[in-house]
Amino acid sequence: MDNRMEREKFSTTVSNVNSRPGLEFYIEGKDIAKIELSCENEYLYVVDWTKTQQEKYWNSELYQWFDEEKQQYVAHPELLLDKSCLLTFSEGFNEYDQIWYRWNAWDLYKWASADNFSHFQGIGGSTNFATEKDKLEAAGGNKSAAGHILLDGYPKEKLNDRITIAIADRRGNTITRTISINISNNKIGQTVVTASLID
Repeated sequence: MDNRMEREKFSTTVSNVNSRPGLEFYIEGKDIAKIELSCENEYLYVVDWTKTQQEKYWNSELYQWFDEEKQQYVAHPELLLDKSCLLTFSEGFNEYDQIWYRWNAWDLYKWASADNFSHFQGIGGSTNFATEKDKLEAAGGNKSAAGHILLDGYPKEKLNDRITIAIADRRGNTITRTISINISNNKIGQTVVTASLID
């Protein structure tokens, strides 16, 4: 589930410091005919390296384009993000590991960005350090919380989300798995995403 780990080391629970809360995972299997995903609070999108699914999953020009006047790319994530996704696979397809699924805390980011990014922690902000070692590591840049979302004031029920994944094979069998997600701040104010795969 953690894209920074080698696949052989994947676990059913991961916890990552992530200033823009998100989660990336993949699904492997044989003879999968259909994968349906949905989440309760936040949003999903798909990165399709096989270019066999909806075009928005592999053609970035559909949700971002170059602004000639500003000389920069302008992204419109709302054109990409969905509460649910449906992928179907042709017979003989076997590149399931080349399609990545991403969960994104877009509503949280919009809330944190309101009022001139008022819920983001700045450099030298109100970080409380539990130990002198934490303070020294932060001063050395090893544990900086600058740029992380401070969750105080965000509705507690929205700090948890669930991704439901239904996988159907070509014989009509379906298995369903759930990924439980929690967003929190650690002791120095960094934003942490913890996800657990539930059978």
